[in-house]
Amino acid sequence: MALAANLQAAYAHRVGRDVVGIGFIAALLCIAGCASREDVSATSSSLNPDRELVRSALWTLAAGSDQEPAYLLAWEAADGTRTASGLGPVLHGVRWRDQIAYVDRAHTLRLSEESQPLATDVVGAPVVSEDVLGFVRIDETARGTWFELHRVSDRHRVLARARGSLGDLRIAPGGQAIFGVGARNGGVAGLWVADAAGLRCLTNCNLRVGEPWGDAFVPPPSTDTLRFDGPEVLFDTPHGAMRRRWQP
Repeated sequence: MALAANLQAAYAHRVGRDVVGIGFIAALLCIAGCASREDVSATSSSLNPDRELVRSALWTLAAGSDQEPAYLLAWEAADGTRTASGLGPVLHGVRWRDQIAYVDRAHTLRLSEESQPLATDVVGAPVVSEDVLGFVRIDETARGTWFELHRVSDRHRVLARARGSLGDLRIAPGGQAIFGVGARNGGVAGLWVADAAGLRCLTNCNLRVGEPWGDAFVPPPSTDTLRFDGPEVLFDTPHGAMRRRWQP
């Protein structure tokens, strides 16, 4: 996704500001990474594997609204027939385990079969594998804006907390680590990974907004294009394939 990479590079100039609001972050991540396809299943589930979760309709926004677009979700059978999900308009929704993980218009992450929310102030789309749910939430404090990268499986834990932004998530093979594209405040967007050992930068780590980058800048890849070879991750750049060791 060249568009996503270009926008992420441009976004590096904005994250240098001390405070980045949820609305701006969410809108940017949507521009850079929102799927254009209607299929939002993202993973298989034991809940009737013969149907997929799809966006059935765009929720109408008021004229001139700067809110993120919201959608109605539906289950689509193999023959094309659709059944409403029973949820109201959502910003993002993915099929996970036996239910739907969705972000409502208040940026609250919920599971369709649970009464209590998982998190508030969530930005971007959650990412799922068979056993793992990952997402980013924003914590705006007097000291600035922090992002938190969460991993939910048999337990709910925060893998990383830092000042800056992170999005375009991808769960690594084995489910213990989560990749993303982002930057610390004042830094340039690059590829990051977080696991139980903490948050690690893989590209553009020492580049700063407002300083010359020269040939050191690596356009951030879309995480859905990442390839894995043991402890290394591979991705394409304008100068050819690049490898980075992601396991400690």
